[in-house]
Amino acid sequence: MREKRRKGGEVSIKDAVQSFMRTSGLDARKSSGAIFAAWNDAAIAALGGGAIAVRFQAGELVVETASSAHLQELKGFLGEQLRQEANRRLGDEKIQRVTFRIGTPS
Repeated sequence: MREKRRKGGEVSIKDAVQSFMRTSGLDARKSSGAIFAAWNDAAIAALGGGAIAVRFQAGELVVETASSAHLQELKGFLGEQLRQEANRRLGDEKIQRVTFRIGTPS
């Protein structure tokens, strides 16, 4: 069993950093980076780009596209396929749903 606190109330740097990551929300952002990368890689492979992940929260991925044509294609045909492919790349069903909107993807 691992002991978190040392004599005199000292905490190891590793435990302090892990605690800070959890309480600051940086842990969630770190995992979002992997989710964004998985989506963007899947979208580039299928569309050649143009559908960029911009936000992930509570299982919902928000994706921006530059044109209404891409928006309709994603909503009607490719969105679910890309969600499944991104989850396959992640090795887990982290992305539960995808919301598409017109934006200004770079």
